[in-house]
Amino acid sequence: MASIDADNLRAELRAAIAETDDAHARASLLLMQGLYEITAAGFKELTNKIDDVLNNEKELREKVLNGHAPDFDVTMKWVKGEMAFSTRQKSINRWVEERMQSGGYCDYAARKIQEEEEVATDNKRSFRQFRNDLLGRLFYVVLGAAALGAIQMIK
Repeated sequence: MASIDADNLRAELRAAIAETDDAHARASLLLMQGLYEITAAGFKELTNKIDDVLNNEKELREKVLNGHAPDFDVTMKWVKGEMAFSTRQKSINRWVEERMQSGGYCDYAARKIQEEEEVATDNKRSFRQFRNDLLGRLFYVVLGAAALGAIQMIK
């Protein structure tokens, strides 16, 4: 897109107005010139105001923060603190929920409890095995004694 040079546009409008003999065309060109001048003046004024605001940081801060400039830094510090607290609180809540799901034990304690339960289960198994072996031997002893008694009676 070609850029428009303001001075060339003014000069071209003046030349077109001077060269035109048609009253309607001249009126249209004069209207265009007037609108151009008003628009250019408005843009120049707007540009000056924007430059003034951008060059005055205090005024810019007051305009952007809409009256909250004096408390803004304190408020932002508080917000950052709340966000950090919220993040820490979430991690604490997550930790508590995990502890509640695991019966309130840490991983080490949970492993130790499981090991103790396994040892107790193994002890129960070994006691049952011992009992079963003892009863089996006792059965064979009784059976052997009965067999010996029967042999003695036959003799």
